[in-house]
Amino acid sequence: MNDTAITIVEWVLNVIRAYLFAGFAFAILFVLFFIPRVDPAVKSFFGSFRSWNIAADGDRAPSAIERIQAVITDLAIGFRILIVPGVTALWPLFALRLLRGKTHPHERNAHRTTAAKHVL
Repeated sequence: MNDTAITIVEWVLNVIRAYLFAGFAFAILFVLFFIPRVDPAVKSFFGSFRSWNIAADGDRAPSAIERIQAVITDLAIGFRILIVPGVTALWPLFALRLLRGKTHPHERNAHRTTAAKHVL
């Protein structure tokens, strides 16, 4: 291969690396702080820590295991970890969604349009 082809390949790889690095950084911030803005069904990261001080029976302080279970249940950590690769790959779309302030997408197709006309 000649030097020009190697330079082009290195440049393309650097662009892909920069895109993925920016996407991963955005995904971490998005998953921790901004996901409730896009999907209101997902609870806020910081609002869930109030469950740390509430025991199941209310008379005693919660154990460490009860605290961990409360955080895992409240934060849906599995869901957040699961969406990191997708957010990393599609981070420009999620960034636009955040900037525009949109929540759930509203599907418009012929069926929904016709059904909306016939609703009383």
